[in-house]
Amino acid sequence: MVVGAASVLVLSGVHALFNANFHVFGIFFLGAVMLGALLSSLPRESAPALTIPAWGRWAGIAVCAGLLVATVSTFAGVYAFDRGQRLLKAGGLSGAERAFRMAASADPFRSSYPDALSAVHYRRYLAERSSLRNVRKIPESMFEALQWEDRARDLSPRDLKYTLRLSGLFFDLFRLRGEPSDAWMSLRLADGALRINPYGVEILWHRADVLDAVGRMDEAARDLEAAVSVEPNFCRGYAKLADLARGTDPTAAARWSRAEGECRRRASAMHLEENEKWMVEPPEDR
Repeated sequence: MVVGAASVLVLSGVHALFNANFHVFGIFFLGAVMLGALLSSLPRESAPALTIPAWGRWAGIAVCAGLLVATVSTFAGVYAFDRGQRLLKAGGLSGAERAFRMAASADPFRSSYPDALSAVHYRRYLAERSSLRNVRKIPESMFEALQWEDRARDLSPRDLKYTLRLSGLFFDLFRLRGEPSDAWMSLRLADGALRINPYGVEILWHRADVLDAVGRMDEAARDLEAAVSVEPNFCRGYAKLADLARGTDPTAAARWSRAEGECRRRASAMHLEENEKWMVEPPEDR
């Protein structure tokens, strides 16, 4: 018993040390249970022991049982999620969806599981989008993606990526059906993300895109100017500013075009990380 409890404590500690993304509470619960098992198995001293009343023992048993259930749920969720990711990479959307649903059922408090389900439904929507040209009905998969992303955001409201993704989904919906309420929701979510991080270049770029789509070009230009002031190597920002100014201010358009050219020359001489390449070229062009 001592050897088993000590081994699990060491293994869980090493796992937490090298896998920082692992569900922290699961490791904590497992460690608490194993520490209790380890201490209860050690030889007792001859000194008078503290007497625990019967209700205290039952309460301790209940707490340990709850911790064990939480630990098992955490491990089950991680296992199902990893399986879903493998299936998704292999192109198995249905199998990935089942695995992610199992993960969300096992551990309903982890935001990455509903986010993964949203991604599955969005991929399904993209596969169906080509048939939407002459069809007014929007696939249910789009609304499923919205609902799951909203769930992820509810679980982690301070995590910007979920808010930004949800805003992007509403923007896609606006472009599909042209409802002003969809654009309003997209802008509202982008505003919320900027309240958390006012200097988020990706957020400013996204909000400028929405503002441009609803005809608020001056506000879009202000967002883009803020973005290039934060990130001088944001070549696409300069290009978009030139496009916005082309019809109203040719001088400004020429200035932004020169800035774009200088930016691209700098970028060609730099090694860009994968998460930086979107600032130079759209993802679909790479």
